[in-house]
Amino acid sequence: MTVDGEVVSSIRAPLAPLGRWAGFPALDASLVLEVFRRLCDELRAQRPEGQGLAVGLSCEGDSVLFVGSENALSSPILFGSGLPLSRSEVPPELTARAQLTALYRSSPLRQASCREPDPLSGVRRVVSLDALLAHEMTSEWVASAACPPVGVPFSPGTSDYSEDPEAWFAVGCERSATPLLIGPANVRGQLTRAFAERCGLPLHTPLIATSDPIACRSYGLKSNAAGWFVGLGAGLAAGWIGPTANACRNIQIAIQEAFGEPAAPSATMGERAQSPEEADEASPQWTEEEYSGLVWEQLQSVAHRGRVLGPRRGLSSFRLRAQAELLDAMSGRFVSWTADAGGLPTPIRYNAVFLEAVAVGCEGLRYLPGAETGLFLGLRAGHEEPHWVRAYVEGMMLELRRWRALAGVRSVEPPRVVFEPPWELSLAHLLADVLGEPVFAWDDEPDLPAHIGQALAISRDLQLGTDGATPTLSLRVVEPGPRAATYEKQYGLYLSLLEETRRLLF
Repeated sequence: MTVDGEVVSSIRAPLAPLGRWAGFPALDASLVLEVFRRLCDELRAQRPEGQGLAVGLSCEGDSVLFVGSENALSSPILFGSGLPLSRSEVPPELTARAQLTALYRSSPLRQASCREPDPLSGVRRVVSLDALLAHEMTSEWVASAACPPVGVPFSPGTSDYSEDPEAWFAVGCERSATPLLIGPANVRGQLTRAFAERCGLPLHTPLIATSDPIACRSYGLKSNAAGWFVGLGAGLAAGWIGPTANACRNIQIAIQEAFGEPAAPSATMGERAQSPEEADEASPQWTEEEYSGLVWEQLQSVAHRGRVLGPRRGLSSFRLRAQAELLDAMSGRFVSWTADAGGLPTPIRYNAVFLEAVAVGCEGLRYLPGAETGLFLGLRAGHEEPHWVRAYVEGMMLELRRWRALAGVRSVEPPRVVFEPPWELSLAHLLADVLGEPVFAWDDEPDLPAHIGQALAISRDLQLGTDGATPTLSLRVVEPGPRAATYEKQYGLYLSLLEETRRLLF
């Protein structure tokens, strides 16, 4: 597949207001689907008879990733939100490597990176919007922490990649009145005026170079074991408001919402950011029960009004925002499976473009190694907030029902659903029982607790490979079957959703 001049022109057109760094945030969905169909057709033509095909698409706000593999069961799959950096970095098993390189080299990002030496030549990861933002702020090219190095199996259970000096960039703001831009190593200082004005951020917003959890906490940030920051989440840094949203505007919205009521960029430029101590004192204190009740009340409001209400300081305002987005998805405004309550980076991120791309149809789509068909929803269930789980499950069920309706019209097979461990195994069981179909679930814990292990009915374990040091990530197939007695005590929350789930789905 060659991306001809006409297609490139169509890709380039919506980028004009955003500049070179933004990649593909305004990419037209129909164009994505057309290119995706063409790639799938070509991959099918190349596929030897009887051999599996793995095809993935990610349109995450900065670029589009098309990946094909000859052997869906054994070939390494390049997960990520960007495009391969150079031909030498593409695993030879990827049959689409030439086409990927062509698409990448025709992109505005590649055209803007023509200086010598190639600024991307030594990067071992996949470029994403976070790296592009870091380049915009620092004039240095860095790699994205959203993806593991090419060819290395991704393991959510692994600690962060902080030893890699090119690995990290995120937007963090747990103490909501003190935004911090977390940059790559060896980068300190303040934003450039151009970038600050573009994002509507105060010029003095500090840029901190660290991914160390202790250092993050000292700056008033929360981070989990994987090194990501829970405040705004890794997601909002990539611009996940919608498939055609301006990624820069997304960051502005995220920061302003963290401040409190949104303010015009001109009003924020000269404001003094509160210290973490001041922000902490100003933050309302909520009990878990009060917060859960408030969240659910706000979610119901958001479903009708399409906007975020409620506390924007203290506790994680990002979660409230993410919950609101889920209900927006449920109400049909847009689909944004972007919330990650655990802050855990996932190998693929999804939005309405991807969901629609699969729904429209590439018949016989193979997405995950070993998955017969598949929609991969790489989300954590957020078990610590029951109402969030409820909204998540209800939203997913509505999406599954929409899939079934599309399947009836276009002969598209309904999706399988993949969850991340460890709590999502129970939710996978719940959905398997409700759907009467196998549900795929990640498992990165080799020694599962007995009450989980005893309940698993595993027909197949698929190892994604190992580099000898990184724990393998297996894909478990949870077969349907009644397990209410097993999960009644440990997972009463999920079981309590069973009847609602049946009602929503059927």
